[in-house]
Amino acid sequence: DFGVDDTTIQNALEVRRQRGGALDTALFENGLSEDIIVSWMSRVLELPTTTYAEIREIPQELAKQFPRHVAETFRVFPVELSEEKAVLVCYQPLLERLSTQLRHRLDRELEFHVTSETGFHAGLEHLYGKPPRPRWASIIEGLEAKVQETQKAEEELEELGLNEVEEGPDKPADTSESRTTIAF
Repeated sequence: DFGVDDTTIQNALEVRRQRGGALDTALFENGLSEDIIVSWMSRVLELPTTTYAEIREIPQELAKQFPRHVAETFRVFPVELSEEKAVLVCYQPLLERLSTQLRHRLDRELEFHVTSETGFHAGLEHLYGKPPRPRWASIIEGLEAKVQETQKAEEELEELGLNEVEEGPDKPADTSESRTTIAF
């Protein structure tokens, strides 16, 4: 129900058979957008999403509190760490025993978000400086270009005064949820 035709799915399955990796990587390679892929993964796994744009904003200080070997072993990386809870990003669900091991190792409750396999490799690069393999690096370059394009468009709208946050009695200025309106 995500507007993906059977031919795209069949092509992605064939790429996966030939090259390995996760289905979402093959879907990227067949031209699907991150929005579609991550939304689909979110629905299937019933987890909130973390996109590439969000991954690149994760504070790098978290890597000091969450060692690279743990991230690579469990195939997760942190988005947020507190005394009580670790919010972790994965691209596939952890087996129950691994989740239990990780919960005991971290001594925190765990909350998972989902990203693509490419997003996972982007997170390892962002937090730990681990360069992705060429396959993921090329997809990451495309995602970065889209982020840069979006930021440039937002800056242009702001310069024109068309990207202002609407505040009113029912929309307090200090809420974490603000709405962007375009005024003509």
